[in-house]
Amino acid sequence: MQFKTSDEAYTIYNEYAKSVGFGVRKDVYGIHPNGVAIKRRFVCSAEGERHVDKLQSMTPKRTPRQVTRFNCKVCIVVVFYSEAKLWTVKEFIGEHTHPLVPYRSSMFLRSHRNVSREALEFATCLNDVGVRKCQVMGHFAHIAGGFLNVGFTKKKLV
Repeated sequence: MQFKTSDEAYTIYNEYAKSVGFGVRKDVYGIHPNGVAIKRRFVCSAEGERHVDKLQSMTPKRTPRQVTRFNCKVCIVVVFYSEAKLWTVKEFIGEHTHPLVPYRSSMFLRSHRNVSREALEFATCLNDVGVRKCQVMGHFAHIAGGFLNVGFTKKKLV
């Protein structure tokens, strides 16, 4: 596959991730000596491992946080070819080492909770005239055809 920008590659990979049931993080990138980005890697949000110091709680009163990293190797690497002026997929790994999220719950993953600028401005306007957040969220759900199709939670509004 080829893309015009690395952001376009991220957007398409993020949509794929939502349909499969995992979140995406932007990982490493390579920069040419002239300052132009030439390589970008997007990984599963469960990629890597928690640092050893973070596995044990510092104080006995505090319980350690839940493990969210499973050393998952899923990633996509896109490379910029200056001759074609396109970003091309160089590497794709699709085997997860952890359970995936059902589609109806994928909207709660960080990379899929996006509020557009227009939706946020509209919600702010409604909030300014006295409409409560739950009513604003209900309006967005009505427009989108249900809460699962909205793409963000009430917490993200205003």
